Amino acid sequence: MNGVEISLQTISKTYSSNTGDVLALAPTSLTIGKGEFVVVVGPSGCGKTTLLRMIAGLIRPTTGAITIGNQALWQGSGKNSAAIGELGFVFQQSNLFPWRTVVRNIALPLELRGMARRERMARAEELIELVGLKGFENAYPHELSGGMAQRAAIARALSHNPRILLMDEPFGALDAMTRDAMNFELQRIWMNLQSTVVFVTHSIPESVFLADRVISLAARPGRIVKTTDVSFPRPRQPELEQSGEFQAHVGVLRHLLHS
Repeated sequence: MNGVEISLQTISKTYSSNTGDVLALAPTSLTIGKGEFVVVVGPSGCGKTTLLRMIAGLIRPTTGAITIGNQALWQGSGKNSAAIGELGFVFQQSNLFPWRTVVRNIALPLELRGMARRERMARAEELIELVGLKGFENAYPHELSGGMAQRAAIARALSHNPRILLMDEPFGALDAMTRDAMNFELQRIWMNLQSTVVFVTHSIPESVFLADRVISLAARPGRIVKTTDVSFPRPRQPELEQSGEFQAHVGVLRHLLHS
C-alpha cells in the first residue's frame, strides 16, 4: 500500500424515524491506500451507499472520524473544503444537464470554480479524449447512449483532477453488454490516472473484475464481514471471467453474501 488515502475510524450511522432509531451502519474501520481500487458489495439495505456518502461528506457519521490523506473530512460542525476538493463522485444516473453539450457538462465544475473559459474547455477536451467521447463534444445528453452518458459523467467527476473517485453503482442501469464494456473502459481510465477508487456495486463478477480488494458488507446492521484481495494481473481482459480462478472468487463471495 503506497500510503493511506482514506481512513475510516469506527464510523457508524444511525437514522431516526417515527418508530425509533435505525442503525444503518455499525461501527466500521477501514483503510484505503493511494491508487487502490476498492469495491464494496453487499445485499440491498446493507449500508453500501451510506458508507460511500459518508466518505464523500454528503452525510455525517453519527460516530467516528474520516480522514482524507492527512486531513479530517469534518472540522467542527462543517466540512473541510480542502478534503472535499480531493473527491469526485459518480452516481448511478449520469445527471447531465440536458441543455448543456457534453463538453460544457464536463467543464461545469471548473466553471463553478471560476476557471477561465479557455482553460476549462481545454481540460474538458483532454477528458473527452480520455473517456473515449472524441467526436461527441457538441452532442446533447439525449443524443447519447447510456454508456456514453456515464463516460461523460466520469469525465465531469475527474474535471478538477481529484485524487479520489467515488462511484455509486455507476453502471447499474446499463444493459449487460454495455456494462461489461464500461468495466473494461473504467479499468483503462483508472490505470491511466492511478487515482484511488471506491466503487459500490451489487454485481459480484463486476467487483472481482475491477477490484484490488473487495469489501463485503452484511445487512442488519451494515458491517464489514470480509475483505478479499484480488490479485489478477492488469490490464484484465474480458476473457478472465471465464477462468476457473475468477469463478472461484465469485463463488466464494456469493456464498458469503447469501449465508
